[in-house]
Amino acid sequence: MPYQPIVPKGSAPPLAPYSPGAKPGNVLYVSGTLALDKDGDYAAMNEVYREYFPATPPARYCIRADLVKPEFLVEISSIAHLA
Repeated sequence: MPYQPIVPKGSAPPLAPYSPGAKPGNVLYVSGTLALDKDGDYAAMNEVYREYFPATPPARYCIRADLVKPEFLVEISSIAHLA
């Protein structure tokens, strides 16, 4: 199935040959997003996550990212079904 590459304005270029997102039909696949501040940005991520999902938050997963580069601590990836 053909897909539309999604590249957010102002985003850093990917570290490898992939698109930050891909949209085949009404499904959006988001590539891993890294926390880049010196503290790993995990607490700040949770604060923002709670703002958008104050009750019954959706499933999520965070991936150990130091395999990409040692200074990366957390990577977030997601899939969304669009209306």
